Amino acid sequence: MELPVIDLAPYLEKELDSEIKSLCWEVSRTLRETGALLVKDPRCTAQDNDRFIDMMENYFQQPEEFKRLQERPHLHYQVGVTPEGVEVPRSLVDEEMKEKLKAMPKEYHLISP
Repeated sequence: MELPVIDLAPYLEKELDSEIKSLCWEVSRTLRETGALLVKDPRCTAQDNDRFIDMMENYFQQPEEFKRLQERPHLHYQVGVTPEGVEVPRSLVDEEMKEKLKAMPKEYHLISP
């Protein structure tokens, strides 16, 4: 799937004009149709992006023992690493949501473990 790139430069201008409204509609349409988009921020260089990706790749290549040192259960895992099995999809525990999901057509039913 080819995702459109959304350039933030016009959003950062002082005055909002019809171009901004058009960009907002494009963001809205893209998220509705694809659920994802790419954001281009003129304040970040390609080198910044590459450095960030390298940093993330290096972190996730670390051994599990190292990453477990980053667990912060006392902060409800809002920072650091969250171990497997800690997060539970709301659709598995929220009774109201379960009922709504059951009412959906079969082709839209969730497949969960």
